[in-house]
Formats: sequence, structure tokens, C-alpha cells
Amino acid sequence: MNGNSMHYLTYAAGAGGIISYVCNMTVFIFLCRVMYKQDLDIMTIILATLMAAIIFISSGSLFLTIKRMLTIRELQLSEGEMVVGRSAVKAEQIEMIMKMGYFKPCIGIKLRGRKFVPGSLFFRFRNEDEGWADLCRWTEKNRVSMANKPFLILL
Repeated sequence: MNGNSMHYLTYAAGAGGIISYVCNMTVFIFLCRVMYKQDLDIMTIILATLMAAIIFISSGSLFLTIKRMLTIRELQLSEGEMVVGRSAVKAEQIEMIMKMGYFKPCIGIKLRGRKFVPGSLFFRFRNEDEGWADLCRWTEKNRVSMANKPFLILL
């Protein structure tokens, strides 16, 4: 790795947001059927409020998932710093770089003092072998620890 190296990334969470949307809409349909059979009382108002919240949260989740899937992100590795998409991170800020999974592994960059990996620092390489090799060289050069273990993501 001479100077800067750049790698294209993909959205690692995959279709989780779309699956969540489908589940929420299933609950929504069930609540519609329950509400249709009831008279107008406090329970109906509570169900209607719950349905509105489900629609709002589901729509936001679906929008963010599609936006993240369509956004092209890059990882740029340079001396003492990496840029993931729009997030610049210095080597001193990184507690650990974690790899989760074997086939199409996900990479998470855990910052010092944080319990979760931020969603902006959670990704997959499009070209896994080349990207992972460059990332390993960058971590050795900048003395950042790496681990092959599961981690929690704060999306």
C-alpha cells in the first residue's frame, strides 16, 4: 500500500430493513382487521395511534435502507487516517477493527469509548480479498488491533 488506497464498499446490512418493513406492515394489516371489528372507543384510538406510528417508522426504515443500498461509498486509507464514506477517522480514535462472518464478511470499526459500531463505519468490501489485504496492512502500520468476532451495530 503506497500512499493512499481506495476501495469501493457495499451496504452490509442487506435486506434487513426491507424485511422489517414487511413485518411491520403485517402487524399493521392485523391491527386494521382488529380495529375494523370494534366500535369507536379508547381502544380504537390507541390502535389507530399505534398504526400511525408503525407506518411512520416503517416508511423511514424502508427509505433509509433503500438510500443506503443505492449510495456508493468508498474506503480511503492514508497515513494515520481512514475515510469511510463521509466519516474521517484517525488511527488513534479506533479501538478495534472487527470482522464478522466468513462468506461476505462485514467489517466494523469500533471507536474508543463506544460500545457499538456506528452504522457509518459498518461495511463490506466489493472486492473482498484486495480490500481486506490493504486494511490488514494499514492496521499493522498504524498499530490498530483487529479481531474476528461478532459485534453490535448502531444504525
